[in-house]
Amino acid sequence: MPIDPVPQRLDQQVRVLQIIVGALMFGVISFGVVAIVIRIGKQGGGDSPVWMIAGGFAVMMLIARQIVGVSMVNGIRRQIAKGTWQPPTKGGGPAFPADATDADRLLSLLQTVTIVQCALPEGAAFFNLIAYIMSGHLASLATVAVLLLWMSSSFPTRDRVVNWIGRQLELVELERGQPS
Repeated sequence: MPIDPVPQRLDQQVRVLQIIVGALMFGVISFGVVAIVIRIGKQGGGDSPVWMIAGGFAVMMLIARQIVGVSMVNGIRRQIAKGTWQPPTKGGGPAFPADATDADRLLSLLQTVTIVQCALPEGAAFFNLIAYIMSGHLASLATVAVLLLWMSSSFPTRDRVVNWIGRQLELVELERGQPS
């Protein structure tokens, strides 16, 4: 669904979000290189179960990523539909122009949700890299690779963002038609 009107700063905010997601992923990759260099030439890490704990934590974070993201979107979208949602302010001043549209509000929501949905697997990836340093189990590195792929699935493109906002605007309109 084409969105009308297009959020005022769509391209700028998509670029900012791309930089944020890329930086989160690059941090994991950078520390992954450090972890591999640290482990070069070292024998196994003994019988430490930390790699299994880290793997379990990764699964929990992927599940949490889905639950938290969907909950945030549904809750805030309902508030947008009711006209009660106000974005957080920056430095005490208004974060939105007075003429902000629902599409502008949804773009702000997408930015917040995307950061949260990438931060959860990022934390799990760092834990798995620490587990790799401690134990030397390659399963921890494989887990990091899966987490990075999962994070990359949130990488925003202009088309993805426009399509997401369009779908959410349809749901906002449906929710406005529902009796409270």
